[in-house]
Amino acid sequence: MDHVIKMFFDYMKIVNSPLCLLLQDGLSPIEIDQMLGGLDINLPEDIYRFYAFHNGLKEISGFSIGQMTLFNKGIFMSFEKCLAEYQYLKNDRLLKKKLPIFDSGAGDFLLIDCDENSETYNRFLIYAPDLLILKPIAIYDSLNTLLLSVIRCFAEGIYYFDDDGFLEIDFDQERFVCGQLNPLSKFWSL
Repeated sequence: MDHVIKMFFDYMKIVNSPLCLLLQDGLSPIEIDQMLGGLDINLPEDIYRFYAFHNGLKEISGFSIGQMTLFNKGIFMSFEKCLAEYQYLKNDRLLKKKLPIFDSGAGDFLLIDCDENSETYNRFLIYAPDLLILKPIAIYDSLNTLLLSVIRCFAEGIYYFDDDGFLEIDFDQERFVCGQLNPLSKFWSL
């Protein structure tokens, strides 16, 4: 898994993502566990590894939402921000034990399912009130397939950054590629 995470962050440099300069240093498992405190969340090992590389993006003024996005609905939140958002979201029983990792900047989240008893444990779910997705549904089969999907979308020109640092997306091709790489995720067939 570590090689895919490294490849993802290396690819962000290759495609000249302006966000590479905003990535924060990673966190140790001990730091993450301390932040989790007494929360009833069983964080998948892949998420520990992901945050060991980088603790999300620094929050900085001067960037618009479109310039903070690594991929579609993919603003990489710091672990502290994930927990702050979770404190708000967990009051909805459908969102309990589902930790937001990525934000759209408009109230939509990609959540990792941390409920070991769930059929979607360790999958990424989308919660998108703007799209009327109020019951989270699977969008990526795992962190691994999420990262590989993003890498492939950049490699095939489905995602690219314009001259102003805004992410551009070919939504039809994204649906096709991500659907292929994430066959267990219902979102791509909606």
